[in-house]
Amino acid sequence: MEFRRYFLALRRWVWLLILGPLATGVAGYLVSSQQAPIYASSVRVIVGQTLQSVNPDYGSLVASERLVATYVQLAQSRSVAQGVEAQLARPGLLGQVRIVARPVPETEFLDIAIEANDAQQAADIANAIAAQLILLSPSGPQSAEAQVLAEVQAQITTLKGQIIEADTEIESLKEQIASTEADQPEVVGLLSRLQLNQQLQSDNRQTLSTLYSTVLGNRSNTISVIEPAVVQPGPIAPFPLRSGILAGLVGLMLALGFVVGLEYLDDTIKSPDEAVDAVGAPLLAAIIKQPKVTQAPLRLMTKLEPRSPAAESFRTLRTNLQFSNIDTKTRTLIVTSAQPEEGKSTVIANLAWTLSESGQRVILIDADLRKPMMHRIFELSNEYGLTNLLTNADDAAMASLAILQITPTLWVVPSGPQPPNPSELLSSKRMEMLIWLFQQEYDWVLFDTPPVLTVTDPLALAPRTDGVLLVAEGKRTRRDMLTRSRLALETVGAKIIGIAVNKLDQRAEGYYAYYTYYYDQRAAEAPPRRWWTLWRRSKGAALPHSKPLSASHTNGASNGDGAEQRDVADLALPDDGAE
Repeated sequence: MEFRRYFLALRRWVWLLILGPLATGVAGYLVSSQQAPIYASSVRVIVGQTLQSVNPDYGSLVASERLVATYVQLAQSRSVAQGVEAQLARPGLLGQVRIVARPVPETEFLDIAIEANDAQQAADIANAIAAQLILLSPSGPQSAEAQVLAEVQAQITTLKGQIIEADTEIESLKEQIASTEADQPEVVGLLSRLQLNQQLQSDNRQTLSTLYSTVLGNRSNTISVIEPAVVQPGPIAPFPLRSGILAGLVGLMLALGFVVGLEYLDDTIKSPDEAVDAVGAPLLAAIIKQPKVTQAPLRLMTKLEPRSPAAESFRTLRTNLQFSNIDTKTRTLIVTSAQPEEGKSTVIANLAWTLSESGQRVILIDADLRKPMMHRIFELSNEYGLTNLLTNADDAAMASLAILQITPTLWVVPSGPQPPNPSELLSSKRMEMLIWLFQQEYDWVLFDTPPVLTVTDPLALAPRTDGVLLVAEGKRTRRDMLTRSRLALETVGAKIIGIAVNKLDQRAEGYYAYYTYYYDQRAAEAPPRRWWTLWRRSKGAALPHSKPLSASHTNGASNGDGAEQRDVADLALPDDGAE
């Protein structure tokens, strides 16, 4: 049931689910289209010299990885920014771009990405930042270590020259010794010189090895460029189509959240099924919403527009009501609602009319002694009515004044003068006797009462009738109100025979497929309605072929069609002591 409830809510708000994503998607697309293109370029540098070492040690690797995090912060520092702006001769340039420095996990690499509105500018800034990091590192060309390394390189160059000269001299001495006989005295001198040169050569090579170790030793805090930044031809943003799609999805999520949240917070009934669940009684009619009228007589649409969908709804109510208690010959029924302005008076007036059209004798009693409506709908005088019948039981002529004949099969009892004690009158023994008398004379006895949750009048009258028809208004009556109404009626022993849901949307729930077909067929046969006819109806003009309702105040008057006459004077009430 919850799934169906939310599904119906989504169907009711389908326009929002369409317009919301569409509006946000179009807005996202337009905003993205107006943005300047953004280009990106990145440079990759390495911290340390592990790539140049055949067998790097673990300590060097750990130190280099930690130094990478330091260079990440340094790349985004103010000192580097000032150096880049000075190098490119563009003061304030880095305030217009976005710098993203991130280490490559588990490596000694550092990526520096630049996002700018110009592709060439992004590449230049990335390479300039890398150059500034090299300048600020210990291996930079202006550092003390760089000067020491330059001196060592000069010593290595000089020493290499000396070693080459010594090698040449040693080869020359070896040739001289080989060409000189052994007994010659100069051989001893040549051998002494050869040994001295070889000793010097060995010392030079040892020194050279030491110098090479100094130059190529473990240097973790160095930085060098691995991949320089290049100009990228295409922008990385914006993408209007993608932005529009994402904005549309966000709009859809917001619309869904709004609908679900509203449905969760909204406790009003929106379908007949919800009303049935709240009351626990069968659905007798689902009555579609009609245009609001300014005059009470226009509410009797079963007479004024007998082929309208609303009139068909009331005929459905009549049929379901007739078969709801088929074994009971006399039917007394209260029509009430949970709160005011839910259309109960309109429902009972049209129900009485449709019941009378089927040939059954119906009397409609306006028991709403606080805010009566029947005399306005049927255009009757409210000078005499139910209160007169209850307070003037000894007056035999009062019945002829209070019980008014509308059609050969329909009688209406207005409320009459407003009494000071409506609840006491409706719960009096005279009211009980009056109901018994009406049951002897009429097939249906219908009571229009005030709302259940407003006053106690319907609770006082309900136990004396066969049942209660509860009227609820779609999208207005709350579920808790229907539940409270049901509990209140059950407490006094009343029987709820069914519920009628009023003012429902004709397009909702699928309850009106037949009514819509019926109405469309009628509309196809009828001439087109013009604006002035609608204006006349809104002003309360009489509809074509309709006549004002009138009541017969003369007992025994001929009705002109041979219908049975009623002697309403026979309904005089006994005094309070009569049983």
